[in-house]
Amino acid sequence: MTLILAIECAGEHLSLAIQSDDKTLYSSVLYLSHAHSQLTASFIKAGIESLGKNMSDLNAVVVGSGPGSYTGLRIGLSVAKGICFGCEIPLLSVSGLENMAFQVSERFPQYDAVVACLPARKDEFFYAVFSKDGTSLTPPQAGKLGEIYLNSILSPFASIIVCGKNAGEFVRQSELPESVIIDETIAPLVTVTARIGYQKWMKGRIEDVALFEPAYLKPVYISGR
Repeated sequence: MTLILAIECAGEHLSLAIQSDDKTLYSSVLYLSHAHSQLTASFIKAGIESLGKNMSDLNAVVVGSGPGSYTGLRIGLSVAKGICFGCEIPLLSVSGLENMAFQVSERFPQYDAVVACLPARKDEFFYAVFSKDGTSLTPPQAGKLGEIYLNSILSPFASIIVCGKNAGEFVRQSELPESVIIDETIAPLVTVTARIGYQKWMKGRIEDVALFEPAYLKPVYISGR
């Protein structure tokens, strides 16, 4: 039985799931802001032990690779790498934008293309474009509203859905066709990270544990007094 641990730390909350083959056995979200650094390891340990399993039972770890919080991504990946090195198991990764596009393809298979977007800093978005089968048409990237141009990429597609928080603003500021459908309810889900991770595990699409870095996409700004 394949057992895969999924970790999502890119957002405000910490979440994890445990996938066994094509079934999610466990999922939990810790609704406690900025708790990643103190609680990630113990949160994972409690989840695994709730199933009567140990770290040594894991076959792989899949981590949400962003974009998102720099601190959250750094902590999540550090914990994931520690488990992979300690247990000598592979590391897998799933972009939050890939996660969202996967959800759209399941809910709305009639659409030909998906634009997944997430707010970044003020007037900026993270975004990527996918075909209905999940193929990435653009890499995940960051852009400033008013400077994002996708019409040349999207022009071949008859039906397009734009998903994510503040997707309506993204559409208006990016001068996309009025015919696009907007869904602001889609957000990265750790259970989807686990499912995609299992698919990648089956295809052997693993990361280099030592070299892999999350998708920060933007420079890190550190403020101080």
